[in-house]
Amino acid sequence: MATEPEEYKALIDAIADYKVSIIEHALPYYQPDEVFAQDDLGTAQGPMLSLDMYRELIKPAHIRISEAIRSHGAIHTHHSCGRMEAFIDDLLEVGVQVFNPIQFINDQQAIADKYSDVASFDVGAEHLASFESSTEAEVRAEVRQVIDTFGPHGNLMVTLFPSNAATLEKIDIALDEARTYGGNFY
Repeated sequence: MATEPEEYKALIDAIADYKVSIIEHALPYYQPDEVFAQDDLGTAQGPMLSLDMYRELIKPAHIRISEAIRSHGAIHTHHSCGRMEAFIDDLLEVGVQVFNPIQFINDQQAIADKYSDVASFDVGAEHLASFESSTEAEVRAEVRQVIDTFGPHGNLMVTLFPSNAATLEKIDIALDEARTYGGNFY
């Protein structure tokens, strides 16, 4: 990206062409409600690239992909692991409607407060569920924190999936808490 930006942009554009082609061929037949697009932009420490590089090299491709998704009436969900909150304004401009997973390393409360009127959130509690040493009480507390942060706005989908380190027991605990505690909001 840094040493050969023209070549990198050409690669991103070719990938976008391929994705748009798939969308244009598949969506008319399958008519999904949602397309889950994955493109990690963050690391545990912060953005994987500068906003300027994103805007110059990747955002135009994201716009084309999002327009193709939404032109078929599907919801555009964008997945990005890591600390990616710096990209939310740009992703909204792109056309993203749902963000996944808004991990705990982001300022979840600030994101919920600022963006809940323009986006929805597909958030889970995989952090503590991923550690063998986590107690049931800790896993349940994390699920409640996610629901307390995003649930009052009415646009939260709690998604829990086993990570490489998560135990099925911890995921079952998290799912149970999402069902029982989440019932207070929905």
